Amino acid sequence: MRTMEALRFALASSALVACGALTACGAEPATDDAVPDPSADTATSTSTPGDERGRYEAWAAAYEPYSNGADEQAYAHHRDICETLRNGETKGNARFPALSSAQFVHDVWGVGNAEWPEGDLRPEVMETVIVPTLCPDQQQVLDDARAGRFEKALATEFGTGRFLVGEEIRAGTYTIREPVSDCSWERADSRGNILDSATVSAAPSLTVTILESDAVFTSMFCGNWILAE
Repeated sequence: MRTMEALRFALASSALVACGALTACGAEPATDDAVPDPSADTATSTSTPGDERGRYEAWAAAYEPYSNGADEQAYAHHRDICETLRNGETKGNARFPALSSAQFVHDVWGVGNAEWPEGDLRPEVMETVIVPTLCPDQQQVLDDARAGRFEKALATEFGTGRFLVGEEIRAGTYTIREPVSDCSWERADSRGNILDSATVSAAPSLTVTILESDAVFTSMFCGNWILAE
C-alpha cells in the first residue's frame, strides 16, 4: 500500500479556506424548513447527511490506495483544495503571486508537469481522488493544467537570489528605494554570458532594467527589488 506521507504538504504561498465548500464550519446540515442562502455555494445549501456520507465514502474508497485508513484531516484538506479550485486562484502578493487554479494544479500538484518527480503521487491523487469525488465540476481545471493553458504568475518583488526571467520574475525596471551597501547584481543570457553587472559599495538607491530577452537576474545582498509603476 502506497504511503501518503509525500502528499501532505503546507501550501505556504496560498492561504487555503479553513472550511470546505460542502458544509459551513460547525453548521448543521440544512433542514427542510430552512431557507437556503441564495448566495451560498450550491453544495453547501443543498447538502444533506446522506449526501455528505456518500461523498465521504466515495472519496475514502478512491483514496484507500494512498493511505493506511480513513483520514479526516486529509478529507478536510482535499475539500479545501476543491474550494481553492472553485475560487479560481490562490491568494498571493508581489513576492509570491497568486496562482490561477490551473497553474496551482500544475505547479503544486504536478498535473501535466513533465518535470514532476516520478515517485511523487500528488498528480495521481488530484486526478483520481480529489476532483472526481469532491469537485467533478473542476475537471476543466485539470484539462487546462495538462495542456498548459494558463498564464504563468510572475513575481514583481524579490530580494537576494538567482531568478529566471519570465519563469520566476517579470521583466521590467526595478528599483530599491533605500540606501544599499556592499551588494552586487548581474543580468545574464541563456548561455550564462553576463550582459550587465555592478558591484555597489554604497548608494542611496538602485535602479536596473531587466529585459524580456534576459534569462537570469542575480542579486546579492542589495535589498528588496520592486517593479517600478
